[in-house]
Amino acid sequence: SPIHLGIGLCFMARHVTEPVLVPWRLVVSEEELQALQGSFTGQNILDRACSSAGVHIAIDACPSAPRPPQASAAVVPKVVTIRGTMWQKRQAARAIIERLLEVQGAGSGGVLLLLPSAGFEAMFVSELEEGLKLIGAKVHVPAEHQLTNAGSPLARFLALVEGNREQILSAATRVNTSIQDLADRGQVGGVHFTEDQSGPQSNPL
Repeated sequence: SPIHLGIGLCFMARHVTEPVLVPWRLVVSEEELQALQGSFTGQNILDRACSSAGVHIAIDACPSAPRPPQASAAVVPKVVTIRGTMWQKRQAARAIIERLLEVQGAGSGGVLLLLPSAGFEAMFVSELEEGLKLIGAKVHVPAEHQLTNAGSPLARFLALVEGNREQILSAATRVNTSIQDLADRGQVGGVHFTEDQSGPQSNPL
């Protein structure tokens, strides 16, 4: 069952026609998750993000999803879902990305994003591509033919974002904004950003 972290947050089911706040979904290995939870340092980055940034974080098993060839496969990957406003998500992700790069042992590295297949084409809009070139980050995605059941809201794919902390943060922000544009137009909804299909979708206010 998923692990949910959050402090003092209220939830309200939104009307089905109301756009969702698209979360950030980072895919991590078991070792990286332990580092985020403070197993090695005693500092739980995820708890701190909930209390300082006001985000809600859930940890689930990562569903099967095609990945770009540049991404190595974790044995038992987990997905860390960060929900909140854009400012809250960026504040939380900054510390999380920094810790992930420390685990990788370099100032630069890569972070995997779990994205809905319904948003695959949004990765190629000119505004996003030009923005990524401007900040110097690289984003790798699987080939389109690798996507299966792309029309299903449960279909996912992995994108690898490479760079230093600020480049990864900026690139992930731009990707999130592109997917948020789809949500604002009603092309993706809450079901595209959760692996728990047991109940109605709710979003942080």
